[in-house]
Amino acid sequence: MVKWQMFSFSDWLFPKECFVCNKKGSYLCPTCQSSLACQKEQFCPICGRLSIGGFSHPACLKKQGLDGLVSLFPFRSPVGKMLKSFKYHQVRELENSLASLTASALSENKILRFWRRQLFNFTSVPLFPARRLWRGFDQSERILKGTCLKLNLSFEENVLERRRWTKVQVKLIAKKRLRNMIGAFAVVNKTLIKNKNWVVFDDVWTTGSTLKESAKVLKISGAKQVWALTLCC
Repeated sequence: MVKWQMFSFSDWLFPKECFVCNKKGSYLCPTCQSSLACQKEQFCPICGRLSIGGFSHPACLKKQGLDGLVSLFPFRSPVGKMLKSFKYHQVRELENSLASLTASALSENKILRFWRRQLFNFTSVPLFPARRLWRGFDQSERILKGTCLKLNLSFEENVLERRRWTKVQVKLIAKKRLRNMIGAFAVVNKTLIKNKNWVVFDDVWTTGSTLKESAKVLKISGAKQVWALTLCC
């Protein structure tokens, strides 16, 4: 009897092969995954200069600003390529791989112990509803949710909402990115935010305008500390 194997459209369009060595069977083979380099240097999210552990420099801290930033991988890495395929080509099978990479890199970062001690809650930057409907999923939410499940972290949905349509950030210069995000977010439930510490996740840090605006809204609503976490930078 002939057994038929079912293939998805993404399997045909993007056959499973390692993003590094092109070995067939998986998007990142065990050998290449073990040699994958994490982002070594962290930066102050306010001034962009080097920072120990990703903490915002004391002189840079603002009342409504980010308290720190951690980025896990360089964007010009296999992880960046995987993220682009997941985000723009809807290769949904990459979701678990990206969540596993995020969890593995974060578990080896000292900042995780600090976040656990300070009882940080985790949430993601939301897409505008129409964009989420068009894409079929929110890539940041899916990666973070899988990461928190693997590391037993407190993941909260519906913390922030994107209340107006914004232009795609990747197509804008730095100054226009900042203006583009002003007033883009609101909190869903202020009682959930107040007197708590938060890590806000987005897939990529470029100028940080999206995460900075998210932090401002959370701080205005009573959050104590707000950190940014990104997969790539």
